[in-house]
Amino acid sequence: MGYDIDAKLSDVQTLDGVSFDVMVANEVFYEISEEDIEATLDKIRPPVLVVGISRQSILNKIGAALLHKGALDKTLTPPAKELEILKRRYRIVKKRNVWILADVYLLELKS
Repeated sequence: MGYDIDAKLSDVQTLDGVSFDVMVANEVFYEISEEDIEATLDKIRPPVLVVGISRQSILNKIGAALLHKGALDKTLTPPAKELEILKRRYRIVKKRNVWILADVYLLELKS
């Protein structure tokens, strides 16, 4: 099941009543306010979360400037804050680096 801010890319119109065994969110939380990230995670409480967090390093900024101008201008929640929010609810099972541009985390809901 897919959900996207763009309704044409979504399988459902709302997350109300949808349950997840695993949720994958790849470099999307940075475009969401801290409050909305917390509210969403509290609402759907996926037991397993796979999340990609951009490092927003100089390499990311160069790539954005060359390929997608303004991509990082939409940042509402910086990477360190994203991880802080996630670690309040989830424990890190595994972390992998992707070409020094992003970190991918496998997270499990804390009991």
